[in-house]
Amino acid sequence: MLLPHGAISSIARNLKMSHAAVSKALQKAKPAHPAVAEAVRLIKEAGSQSVQEDLNALRS
Repeated sequence: MLLPHGAISSIARNLKMSHAAVSKALQKAKPAHPAVAEAVRLIKEAGSQSVQEDLNALRS
């Protein structure tokens, strides 16, 4: 997963949602959902996305 450790709990607290609701929203990956938008922001902030792309490029 590209999210930093504890990010789902943090998103749930910030949006006042349950952990399960955030997890379900992330599984459905609907960009308009606030939890998904926050997750994307955290991924970009942490640099996880670029690291994953670099790893994928090495595997090709």
